[in-house]
Amino acid sequence: MKDMKKNKAQLKVLTKVALALTSKISLTDVLEEIFQQTKLLIPYSACNINLIEKGKIYNVYSIGYDKYGGKKFVNSFAHLLEELPLEKKTIEKARPLLISDTYKNHQWIIFKETSWIKSRLSMPICIKGRVIGLLNLDSHIPGKFKKGDIKKLQPLVNIAAVALENTRLFEKFQQALTEYQKIEGALVESEERYRTLFENTGTAMIIIEEDTTISMINKEGEKLSGYTKDEIENKMKWTEFIVPEDLERMKKYHSERKKAEDEAPTEYEFRLIDKKGRVKDIFVRIVVIPNTKKSIASLTDITKRKHAEERIKKTMNAAIDSMSKIIETRDPYTSGHQHKVCQLAVTLAQELGLFEDKIEGIRIASLIHDIGKIGLPTEILSKPTELTNVEFSLIKGHSQVGYDILKSIEFPYPIAQIILQHHERLDGSGYPQGLKGEEILLEARILGVADVVEAMSSHRPYRPALGIDKALEEISQNRGILYDPEVVDACLKLFGKKGFTFK
Repeated sequence: MKDMKKNKAQLKVLTKVALALTSKISLTDVLEEIFQQTKLLIPYSACNINLIEKGKIYNVYSIGYDKYGGKKFVNSFAHLLEELPLEKKTIEKARPLLISDTYKNHQWIIFKETSWIKSRLSMPICIKGRVIGLLNLDSHIPGKFKKGDIKKLQPLVNIAAVALENTRLFEKFQQALTEYQKIEGALVESEERYRTLFENTGTAMIIIEEDTTISMINKEGEKLSGYTKDEIENKMKWTEFIVPEDLERMKKYHSERKKAEDEAPTEYEFRLIDKKGRVKDIFVRIVVIPNTKKSIASLTDITKRKHAEERIKKTMNAAIDSMSKIIETRDPYTSGHQHKVCQLAVTLAQELGLFEDKIEGIRIASLIHDIGKIGLPTEILSKPTELTNVEFSLIKGHSQVGYDILKSIEFPYPIAQIILQHHERLDGSGYPQGLKGEEILLEARILGVADVVEAMSSHRPYRPALGIDKALEEISQNRGILYDPEVVDACLKLFGKKGFTFK
């Protein structure tokens, strides 16, 4: 009966404390209330609260230390947790720490300013299992605090933790709100100046709202689109200017910018349709305006450059195709090998979600990956029997020879390096450099798998075709050992579920 009355009285006190703490929104008020209620439960000489942030512990409030000449030291207290073994252990285990005699505890660090402390009770302040700080009770009397004090104090600490966290969140919100209001005010004040800069950049500029409506466009933007400002601003959407083939990609980028600005591309190309229906190639730079949901984009017409690039690309492709045919003329038994490897490597790259520039680099490298064989005697390339060690060493040199041939050509992709590395293997057993794991370019890892699969499934002078099943068995058994596991998985999926076949 006595216990029930006692528990009821404690519950009444805790309810009162909870109401007192949670009704306060000032951090100082909350901390003072915590100290006051703590002293009513367990008398102390001095008390402080430490909070934890980024591996550091620092004091936020203290009381009683001025009497012992340590107030300035305690109030400026800030240390890395690694430097304080007792505090670190208390936080990691999330359990109270009771030190009856600090002078007998070898882990207690005695500072000059707090050398008067003879006993301490340290209570972790926890939110959802995470320790956010410590409530430290100090006394000049050894043995002042008892184990029973922990049980007495724990409910108060639990309530204090919630109040403390709510107060911290509220103050952070207030700071953010104040900052936002300052930025908004600055934006309003500089609107005219901004409009002047916006109009006179010499580049087509637009501002896009969250729903893709164009809220502002400058004179260069009018010229590019063929529409007037009155026709566009707050009436037309950004998506209305994009060719259908590019629309989904552009919507995806816009969505990514809204969710996570850092993950969305800020520079890319697309095709724009102007008022007269003409399609223009555009290079866009686009970013989210800080503290808004608006995006600002600069648009550059690169139609002429793209046409020039297409002509160069056609010339380059013709040259690459010629090189590929020269290699196959030297090695007639592998006729079509490079084109088939190219088919598989490009499809693998697409399956893995690589960007277009990487896929194009893989396509070019695949078509001429055996260019180094141009320096090998035909007798070795077409030998119907097993190669000798010397002959195989010569064959292995084709990666290096291919690299040496291509290294001085300024491709927009690392073609020479891909060709150099396409016989490297994850475990370092490949050649010519014995590279391992991530040291090997992803493009070379993709080409390596495609090369093995096509070679094993096709006829060679020294053996009949082993078949696609044997080739897939080889990469499957050596997944993660010789061959990149993600590339292997994509390859097995292509042949097993998507019906890929060499053409």
